[in-house]
Amino acid sequence: AWTLNRALERRRSLGVPDPALSGVVHLSGEWIDRRSAERDRVSDLLEPHALPPQLGDTDLDAYVVCVATLEPRKNHAVLLDAFDRWAPQHPGLGLVLIGRIGWNTDALVRRIESHPLLGRQLFWFAHAGDDAMRSLLGRATVAAMPSHAEGFGLPVLEALQLGVPVVTTNGGALAEVGGDAPVRLPPDDAAAWADVLVRHATDADYLAQRQAETREAARHLPTWAQARDELVELLTHPAG
Repeated sequence: AWTLNRALERRRSLGVPDPALSGVVHLSGEWIDRRSAERDRVSDLLEPHALPPQLGDTDLDAYVVCVATLEPRKNHAVLLDAFDRWAPQHPGLGLVLIGRIGWNTDALVRRIESHPLLGRQLFWFAHAGDDAMRSLLGRATVAAMPSHAEGFGLPVLEALQLGVPVVTTNGGALAEVGGDAPVRLPPDDAAAWADVLVRHATDADYLAQRQAETREAARHLPTWAQARDELVELLTHPAG
């Protein structure tokens, strides 16, 4: 709804009338159609406490994952600031970044590629395919999405569908995605991000509570079939 309202506001500011047809279709974070014969494939893949093969030779016990193209609004800087805070005290907690290079990222790319812990506690996968991304995301202890603004925020739903707790912001449409399941933090408070992310890895009771809340939320998230039906309803029975 945030994205739709922004689009309508922009049109109106230009003196353009509202379109004859507009509405919201909620995407799904499903990796596999729930009706498919492969419906148990995801749970079979994600063994409890197992690191993905890409991280198998490290000393990590847990890791935070962020799935996002590298660009300013995705706000990777706050995650790297948080990582630099926790890394010395918690060498078993890594940070995994999954995302291609976007625009205006020269300084960010240099910061990642020159980081002294790259390949040991900090990892960046710029070209992960679907299977690799699902494995890296699904075995994470917690997923982080610190964006300043999003038009939807699909990785939030993708993480929740895999049973991974999410920490995010209220940036744009993120306030609508995932209901009450995500923990939402200010986008520029690195200390708060470090504290909350570390707590997921060090407080077993807290993590268990968050995982239970995530599993419950996943039961009520949209399916791709529901997204299809919303689109059909919008196109065939437009409001007004």
